[in-house]
Amino acid sequence: MSAFPLHIGTNPPAYWDDIEKRQAAIGEGSAPFLRDQKRPRTADQDLDWNALGFDVRWVGDDPTDCVAALNPGFYHGRGASEYERFVQGAASRGETALVISTIAEAAETAPSGLESLFSDSAGSDLLPTWSSSISARYLGGHASLHLTDTVQGADRDLALRLINDDLRWWVLELHGSQESWSGRGEVARAAQGLLTPLIQTNLGEIVVGVWVAPDGVERRYVLPPNVNWSSVADWVAEQGIPEFVPSALRRFKSFKSVPLELMTADEIATSKALAAFTAAATVERERLEKISAAAQSEADQMRHELLFARASELVDGVAKVFRAAGITVTYLDDELGGTKSADLLCSYAGQTRLVEVKSVGGRASERLYFDLLRHLETWPAMGNAQSISGGALVLNHEHKKHPLERSAMPYTRAEFLASQREPVVTTRDLFDAWRTADYQTVRSLLYPSGAAAPETDVKQSQNSGGSVKQPWWRTQGLKGSGSNPQSLWSRWRASRSGRTP
Repeated sequence: MSAFPLHIGTNPPAYWDDIEKRQAAIGEGSAPFLRDQKRPRTADQDLDWNALGFDVRWVGDDPTDCVAALNPGFYHGRGASEYERFVQGAASRGETALVISTIAEAAETAPSGLESLFSDSAGSDLLPTWSSSISARYLGGHASLHLTDTVQGADRDLALRLINDDLRWWVLELHGSQESWSGRGEVARAAQGLLTPLIQTNLGEIVVGVWVAPDGVERRYVLPPNVNWSSVADWVAEQGIPEFVPSALRRFKSFKSVPLELMTADEIATSKALAAFTAAATVERERLEKISAAAQSEADQMRHELLFARASELVDGVAKVFRAAGITVTYLDDELGGTKSADLLCSYAGQTRLVEVKSVGGRASERLYFDLLRHLETWPAMGNAQSISGGALVLNHEHKKHPLERSAMPYTRAEFLASQREPVVTTRDLFDAWRTADYQTVRSLLYPSGAAAPETDVKQSQNSGGSVKQPWWRTQGLKGSGSNPQSLWSRWRASRSGRTP
């Protein structure tokens, strides 16, 4: 089997070896022509094109019989004539001129600009025969991309190879040209050919596409700049040439793709089995990708709500975790018609707790815990108030820091910890339990063993004239304050310092 002749639109590696040797010898004092030259990645010494199944024709070689071209040049002395002969050779044989283009490597150093592919200057002709060009605009990281619904065959295989790689993505646009004529001013020419998307953003922007010339001869794939050339070359040999230039298989006696009429029974059976496996694997991959995307979307939402959100968003996240753990949750603002008490009322296995949810950018103030105590104190006075077992403070503390850099305990003062009777739960602890579906831990955070006092039916005790069990802070030297927040606050502060108010 012969290697496929492949045109690459740059000088051979030996040329670049000499350039780099001269650059190193002269240093910064070299002329701009020498200093600014940079070896293209297609000319890297590490790329063994022969091992990949290709006989490379560089700039200066005749590419007439080549089956494909990678990054052909468009300027005199830099590959323009070789590109023209490559296309003319394909047309003379009635073949498709298969071209792989990547966004100019210079564009990688200027991500905010508009760069012409293969050129350092914006707006230069990329498709000079058709007075058209393709420009590229940097898209940025974390872009949401997907394969075009209609992509199939070899195009789909290439798109899958690229979308699953770690690439820098650029938005592609096909443009016409402006030509100046004496006495007629500027004449606008519409873009020629068709740029079809293979991979696009959710806004429909093309990031990987295939351009087909109006005469149908040239089929050009436009890819990001930092592609894996070994993978692309493998696609050209295994998928691109068999589908788009099948006559090249006969020209170069390649048996990579054999007609059914020349296959043995074993070849046909194994080929069908392999095709069925590949199709099934593709379907399963798409199914898993959808499941993974849905799981990540749910997790992203919970990460935001529990670890970074404030106010109602944070309360919603906490409520979701409690409900996932089988805890009945009531939004008290909705129930009581305003911010008259804590945020949530949570019930499980006969125990009901008031839950105050707070967020702070830095260290948590102990006053947040007092807010919970105040709500517990005033709870019996709420209309239609059901009995409670106690309360809990849920804190998204230090939310301006990365979650892994936050302190494990929001409170560390020994005297405060010794007097604490109601659980203080961090949203990081809640998230860790939720992400592993450890709902027993979620319940134990809210209802720690031995922390909840026996449930007392406040309304029944008041109606029967019986005594009501006093909250813990009234048994800790904080009696006589009733439900007056200011009085309770002053006595609680006095208890911290050991003074009598």
